[in-house]
Amino acid sequence: MLPLTTMKSPTIPLEGLPSRLIYFILCATSFAAGAQPDLYNPDPTFIWNRVHRMLHSRLSTNIQQGYGSDNLEPPLWPETQYLLTGESHRQALALLDEFLAEHAERMVTDPLHRAIFQHDLWAVFDWSDSAYPRDVTPGQRLALQSRLAQMIQRVALSKAEIEKLPDNLAQAAQIKSERPSELPFDLLKQDGPWVCVFPRGASGQAPVHRGFDRESSFLVFVRLPGGSQQTRSYLRRLDENPQAWKLTRRAANGPQILMRESSLPQFPAGTRFALLRQMLLLDNRGEVVATHLTESIQMRLHKTVPPDPFTPGEQENFEFRLSRNLLFAGKTGGLRQVTATETEFPIFSTKGNDPFEHSSHQEDLRALPILSRCGSCHEASGIYAVRSYANELVRLEVGPIETPGLFEATPAELIQGAIDIDRLTRHDLGLLQGMWLRYSTKL
Repeated sequence: MLPLTTMKSPTIPLEGLPSRLIYFILCATSFAAGAQPDLYNPDPTFIWNRVHRMLHSRLSTNIQQGYGSDNLEPPLWPETQYLLTGESHRQALALLDEFLAEHAERMVTDPLHRAIFQHDLWAVFDWSDSAYPRDVTPGQRLALQSRLAQMIQRVALSKAEIEKLPDNLAQAAQIKSERPSELPFDLLKQDGPWVCVFPRGASGQAPVHRGFDRESSFLVFVRLPGGSQQTRSYLRRLDENPQAWKLTRRAANGPQILMRESSLPQFPAGTRFALLRQMLLLDNRGEVVATHLTESIQMRLHKTVPPDPFTPGEQENFEFRLSRNLLFAGKTGGLRQVTATETEFPIFSTKGNDPFEHSSHQEDLRALPILSRCGSCHEASGIYAVRSYANELVRLEVGPIETPGLFEATPAELIQGAIDIDRLTRHDLGLLQGMWLRYSTKL
């Protein structure tokens, strides 16, 4: 990753220029390359815009335009050194100090803008605590975290304001002419066709996804072709199946797999699963509060369900993501459909290498089609492709066995349960709330 002051395309001598002028030049070149520099204000030099670009987009010799500006996650990997070392670290601290010194939190009063800004800051704070190894650059890490914590606190909304933030999925449902095709607008409809489920022994969230992004809730929904009544009937059959268990092997060198003596009852072709990701925020007391803001919906349609659990069935994947620009513009509830050809540098379920900092391995760290990656985890047949359930079928060695299951619950109780667990177990949240108390007297 090149320092921003030495970006090679276009060739502009930036060394020695005032920081504000440097940012203006970078904003102009990013705009020309197709980036969106005016997220919070039409002026690209507006400090909220500059903070967003610094923390949420990347530049390099291999990728000339700003990357990641409207992605859900900041383009930061576990092994990323950007923001923690060198010129990028010095520039980030200078910019965040400018924000704090000018009390720039007062420049934007719209609750929705403040909510999105805080959530993005929190994602960077969480990354800075989880990036490994922690004993590398501890001083730089703390310097970045202390500034982020103050900014997160200053832009915080009250719990009442958070609860009044829009339900953007409901907004999208009301605009039929602009609604993305296949968007499950009835996902949260009371007495609707979808059923919210959670696996036995879990916190009520999709555990792998929640472990990756802890500033959001992840809820699993299922819809059989016959609607909620058929779905609930299937869940009961799945839980009541009385068959015994045995250990088998998928392959000679594969893990031991715990399976029923006879096949598990399968759901029919045409069944859909949806993973709903919704935003969490910190209120002005430092407490985690759920919102109605949908960040993404990943959906799988099982078109065929082979009897062999390890034979991949035919699936069709859909994904809908929040766009900050569309949200602020009041279009489609801010939700857009991911196209079949759309690519990104994956962060979830990777080895943690930063493609902007491993130039010698660029051929191995390339942008990949977004929708095709779902099959790498959900390729088995039917219920065996549902990782929240099927993960409980896998044992690397024989031990105590608890029968897996999927059970119905309301989204509200699952989200609150996860928040309560976070309060007791999350290191990054405890660190942030501790800093919150330290800085609360300085506001």
